[in-house]
Amino acid sequence: MVHGAYNRWQDRFVPKGRMSVVLCRIGPVGYDLIVWEGEQPITDAALSQKLNDITEMRDNRYERNEEPEPPTPTIADFMRVLLRRWPEDDQDGGPWKVGGGGDADGPTVHIGIIGTRAGEVVPFIALLAQAYGLVCFDRQTGCLMP
Repeated sequence: MVHGAYNRWQDRFVPKGRMSVVLCRIGPVGYDLIVWEGEQPITDAALSQKLNDITEMRDNRYERNEEPEPPTPTIADFMRVLLRRWPEDDQDGGPWKVGGGGDADGPTVHIGIIGTRAGEVVPFIALLAQAYGLVCFDRQTGCLMP
């Protein structure tokens, strides 16, 4: 099992034993998940490297003003099912911090959820990701979701 925390302010994973304070935002502000295709990391070091790679890829695209890659077929299917459950044009605005349910880039999607809806939405996303063979990382707890 991977132990540690994801520091959203530094956008880096901090392995257990090297962290002094775990900073996270839960509640009305928001709740963030990262879902990706690939092997589930089995060590803190592997998880840390994967999260750093994802962050670096996004940062490089942003710095070069490049558009994200289209979602892979698996990520696109995952997002279609998710948006069928909670459409972005839902009457109550849906559970999404930003429209569309997520920010897909190739084999990765960042999903921002309104904090007050996290208890309802996060478990569904984790199970859906598992059904699609995807890895789901909870940025608030620093844990991979089962």
